[in-house]
Amino acid sequence: MAGAQQAILLSSAGGVLFKAFLAFDAVGPPGTTITFVGRPLGDAAANRRIIAVAFTDFTGATPTLSTATIGGIAAVIVVAGTGNLAATHRQHAAIILAEVPTGTTGNYVFNFSQTVQGTRIGIWSVIGMSTNTPTSTGYQGTAGSPNSVTLNTTLGSFVIGGCAFQDAGTMVLSGGVSTDADVGDAIYFSASNTAAGSLSPSFTINTGVSNSHGIIGASWPP
Repeated sequence: MAGAQQAILLSSAGGVLFKAFLAFDAVGPPGTTITFVGRPLGDAAANRRIIAVAFTDFTGATPTLSTATIGGIAAVIVVAGTGNLAATHRQHAAIILAEVPTGTTGNYVFNFSQTVQGTRIGIWSVIGMSTNTPTSTGYQGTAGSPNSVTLNTTLGSFVIGGCAFQDAGTMVLSGGVSTDADVGDAIYFSASNTAAGSLSPSFTINTGVSNSHGIIGASWPP
């Protein structure tokens, strides 16, 4: 993957029974199919869903995420976007979700319409979601200017999302989101919506550089 990338991933749990951040990982070889082999799925459960946030670097023709699988099961592409970014280093972002009741590890496979340079993912295991359909989604990725996403939530709902940017940039979080972990080129956040009005997520990237940066997120009802 070209450039020094930082990915910022965030999550929150409200009415779901259990939510766990499992891993951050990166795969670099260029290709139309990017595969993460034997990555964690969390504890098996009949109502388990796996959610992944993916940031993909590319140059040249703009790719689309055609299909994705988690643990061999077809994933729903919840939201995806490609920013108006620098031609030499561009970025595609997506959130995918699959119902994966069995297994503790599995492959995460992303199939693109064009060759991409590499992908970074953050993985969550969620137990107790009522639906795969999000309440709201958002993506913004405009070069050389701040990008922001605000997600709608209700009592008990939760959000998952993230941002990534190259070179200079800062991330501003509001609405009850706090840091989980900083693992070098990724910083993880979480929050809970256990009281009315406790989660009003708004996320902004402030940067003046014309390089890859974008922010993506989705919220689900309890």
